[in-house]
Amino acid sequence: MKLTQSITLLLIVLFICACTSVNNQVIKSNIIPEEREQITIINAHEHIQSLAQAEKFLESMDKANISKTFLLGSPKATIYGGQGFEDPDSNNAEILNIIHEYPDRFEALCTIDPRDIDKLEKLQDCVREGSKGLKLYSGHYAMFYKYLGPLNTTEMDEIYSYCEKNNIPILFHINLGKENLLGEFEDILKRYPDLIINCPHFCLSSIKISRLRYLFDNYPNVYTDVSFGYFVEDGLKRISNNASMYHDFIIKYRNRFMFGTDMVVTANKRKTAEWIYNLTMCYRDMLEKSNYQCVVAPDFSGNFNGLNLDKDTLKIIYEDVPKEFLNMD
Repeated sequence: MKLTQSITLLLIVLFICACTSVNNQVIKSNIIPEEREQITIINAHEHIQSLAQAEKFLESMDKANISKTFLLGSPKATIYGGQGFEDPDSNNAEILNIIHEYPDRFEALCTIDPRDIDKLEKLQDCVREGSKGLKLYSGHYAMFYKYLGPLNTTEMDEIYSYCEKNNIPILFHINLGKENLLGEFEDILKRYPDLIINCPHFCLSSIKISRLRYLFDNYPNVYTDVSFGYFVEDGLKRISNNASMYHDFIIKYRNRFMFGTDMVVTANKRKTAEWIYNLTMCYRDMLEKSNYQCVVAPDFSGNFNGLNLDKDTLKIIYEDVPKEFLNMD
């Protein structure tokens, strides 16, 4: 009887050890906690309402090890909601104020209204004031395309030509799943082959990754970032449900990916420094861990499978690619 009990106890212990080993295998990360605290990260995609939000944003950046963030000029609808593409100049002025106040922590990419007859002069003014790139919204199908499209309108030729000639990168929001946007985008890429473009959010193609593969294989100056914007929960779930496939895809094209968050930092009372930090870490954990818990708010929390990328790939995505994209020293 005692022998039977001993064998049973031994089997239980072995089972517990095996489960623990499996669990450790699942949560294993390619970087140890000490290394995690030393990683240099550049955030290549973010919006901010005004200089008044810079302090809380910096607090969260420091806590999340974000060394620098690219701030994008935004129309009123991006910051406050609503319809139309109105008053991008005001937010351009705000992000330029921020980079002058914190030159080591932020870079600016001003935006323009494609309908504005003075758009080239305004972009040139922004560049003289320190803007390192351009943000375009005309491919944002849900909000702006009906006001600003098509992407390849002749009125934009002077902008594309200026950016190509002066090596000014463009963060170009384009939903390739809608109507003829791929054709319009390809027309630009073919006519201006030296344009440097970040088509963010997996180029709105994480649900059909073959579209992004096609762009990468055919246009060497097209980049993307890993942010999901308003649809972050859907994006994290999509990655989680097929982590192996996305892992392999990102490894293959790791020289084309950048880190980004696209949280839209505003005075909204729920967008505290803690909220910003928590959401930033969800994106980091998606890349760095094989599984993780994302808790941003009571209505947005869950357990997800991550990509567990190796250290070399993380350095390329976090640091090397954004520096190359923005031609940073």
